[in-house]
Amino acid sequence: MGMSDFLKSVSCIFMNSIFFGTRSVRIFAVLTIMSLVIGTFLSSFLVAEAVQNSDDTNIEQPNTTASVSIRKVIDPADFLGELEEEDFSFQVSNVEGVIGVFDHEEVFELPEGEYEILELGPEQFEPDMWTVLWGGPYCESTLSEGDENAPASIPGKFIVTSSMVEKNNPDNPWNCSAENQYKPGTIQITKVIEGETELTFSDFSVTVNGGEPIVFGDDGTIDVDVPAGEYVIEEVEQGEFTTTYSNGDGRCEGVVANQENVQCEITNTFTADPDPIPGCTDPEANNYNSSATTDDGSCAYDEETPGCTDPQANNYNPLATTDDGSCDYGGGGGQCVDELQGGWVDEPIDSNQGTQKNGDAVLVSRSDTSSIAGAPDNDFFSLGFGGWVIMKFDKFVPDLDGDDISIHEVTNGRDTYPVEKVQVEVSQNNVDWSTLTEEATNKKTEGGEGVTLLDFSETGLAWIKYVRVTDTTDGSLHVPTADGFDLDAIDATQELCEKPDDNGGGGDDPEPTYKVFGYVWHDSNENDIWDGRESEEDEETPVEDDLDGWTVTITNGEKTYATTTDEMGYYEFYVPAGIWTISETVVQDWQQTFPNDAGVHVVEVIDETNDSETETALAPVNSFLASLLDMFLPAVALAQTPTTYGSYDFGNVFTGGGDDDDDGNGGCAGCGGGGARPPRCEFSIEGSGSAAKLVWETSYGRELWITANGEEIFRTTDEDEVDEGGFLYAVLADTDFELTVKRYSREETCQVSEGPSFGSGGSGPRPQVLGEQVSVVPIGAPHTGAGGAAPLSIPSPMPFVAALMSRSRNVSRK
Repeated sequence: MGMSDFLKSVSCIFMNSIFFGTRSVRIFAVLTIMSLVIGTFLSSFLVAEAVQNSDDTNIEQPNTTASVSIRKVIDPADFLGELEEEDFSFQVSNVEGVIGVFDHEEVFELPEGEYEILELGPEQFEPDMWTVLWGGPYCESTLSEGDENAPASIPGKFIVTSSMVEKNNPDNPWNCSAENQYKPGTIQITKVIEGETELTFSDFSVTVNGGEPIVFGDDGTIDVDVPAGEYVIEEVEQGEFTTTYSNGDGRCEGVVANQENVQCEITNTFTADPDPIPGCTDPEANNYNSSATTDDGSCAYDEETPGCTDPQANNYNPLATTDDGSCDYGGGGGQCVDELQGGWVDEPIDSNQGTQKNGDAVLVSRSDTSSIAGAPDNDFFSLGFGGWVIMKFDKFVPDLDGDDISIHEVTNGRDTYPVEKVQVEVSQNNVDWSTLTEEATNKKTEGGEGVTLLDFSETGLAWIKYVRVTDTTDGSLHVPTADGFDLDAIDATQELCEKPDDNGGGGDDPEPTYKVFGYVWHDSNENDIWDGRESEEDEETPVEDDLDGWTVTITNGEKTYATTTDEMGYYEFYVPAGIWTISETVVQDWQQTFPNDAGVHVVEVIDETNDSETETALAPVNSFLASLLDMFLPAVALAQTPTTYGSYDFGNVFTGGGDDDDDGNGGCAGCGGGGARPPRCEFSIEGSGSAAKLVWETSYGRELWITANGEEIFRTTDEDEVDEGGFLYAVLADTDFELTVKRYSREETCQVSEGPSFGSGGSGPRPQVLGEQVSVVPIGAPHTGAGGAAPLSIPSPMPFVAALMSRSRNVSRK
């Protein structure tokens, strides 16, 4: 029943009451009807007023900005390798300047107006090598023509209208898309044939960027699309022709941009081979024929006597007629004799070429090691990723003040080209190599583009003859067809020598050297001991691997030498007598655990040539020790020679994230990014009474101390004894004991409390450490701890035996 029906019913009832009821009833009905009428009027008024008030408070304020989002689209998605949409951002500007830089799909606010949008990307993003197509009803290019081929360096335009502001919904922003498309360039190759020949255009073919051969069409042309960037075109060799290129020496090469057309003309000139002239073609032979074009094996020579033909060499042979390269100059040292001006490296000795980034072989035209010899001429050898080459100077390169050699890389003047780099090593004999600390790169500019100047004085070599260059380029910075460092030349920048002066002509004897060695290992459990196991099946003892490729340095303050560890983590130096300090270069995300004092080893190398009296006096003792060592520790006796010092080892633990592969560059699953593991401690009291036993058990700790009511009663820094221990302590009153175990900058604290069984406030001796045995050394505590006893004094010659025994494990590894 509606309100109107209800009122009608009530009205009928009261009208009947008025006309047919008693007087009092009629009066009551009239009053009731008047009340209903007045109440209905007031209710309508109040409802209308409430509605009006509600409308006043909920009036929405007008929008002043529009929510905007710019979306990056890469087509195809894998263009240029590993670039992702999230790698890009957008700079938004108006006539007043830059408003801000916003990430891919980030939502931001813009008032009504016209804006300019510019793409920003990572280092390998070269805007001119991309095209951009701006999409969306409010997003467009700023170019009037050629929008589909607009380079990404040209900004787009975004217009925010009043309608967009008025209808704005932050949950559904106005979108603009920047689609970057891969548009290849086109190379038009034209063939020209000169001379009388029966061959036609289809008999010739070319390779583009080292791909499969492409045959010329009947019209002598080839049109091929290539990715934007560098290109190399080479003709497949065809006999009886000489080949010239319109663009490049020995090939067509250059850089092509998106949608660019470049030309390459290849001319083949027919040259029929003349009839061969047989004969001896060796100018050193007795019957050399300068007119001969084909060696017929007829060359005749006088009987030869090989040997050293240099009168200045130690092993000069006056009867030798042919120098066999055996001349000995005493291993070098001193200054040069018969100085010459600096010159270029002479000949390749050996090489191991790497590959292109995509795994393909380096182009044949970039694989000739002889192109390195001589002065720079843009005819180079590409090392390939991970490849190397050894070059030899015919004469000696001395170590002088300043830079001694230079490495030349072909850059073609491209400053924006990604970094290419190599590790440089030098040698006197092509057997023993010393690594230079500084790498050579294509970004150096000393003395010219792509030139790196190097000083090899850090190696301690007085002269060198061999240089090994190994590619260490980061492939992630380069395109798939990149082939690493392009080595053009190597130069002796100051002098060359006919021979070195080794002080052999009546001068002083060479200074004796002594071997100093050691290992670098992964101290995964951080106990400062290189743990191992006897077999792969033994899993109770953890394996701790060696760390190869780590840099170790030794210095006496005047001379400094550096080397890297081999696949066994082993390193060695040969140094003269003196005080030497050995240190390691800790790789990123690793932390040194041993040695843990100053982080270095200090060794005194004794000049044994001045120690004859001591040797004579100790001869019987040394003979006796040698017999003992030979009987009980033959490996140690063999390794511990008077000219050897070691083993000086370095322990390291990984502290970064990722997979721990023990190579000094990996990660550590579960280690997190906060450094080494935090220490753990457990602290308890055994028994009770006036002499309670404090017992602890910790892990990963390197330092530990205990306080009683805030006063320190025990401290140790001996890592071998931190993990567990205990001692008796006189408890005369309620005492709060607190144990703190520390590992580098991280600490862990645990507490226990105890009171005397005979009641508080009793009198007695001052609290002190009570020994469980005769001494007062706490159980498991080191002798350097509080109350510790002095180290055991071992009379000579036992310290020497003990030292040798302590080194037996490390020595046996090499």
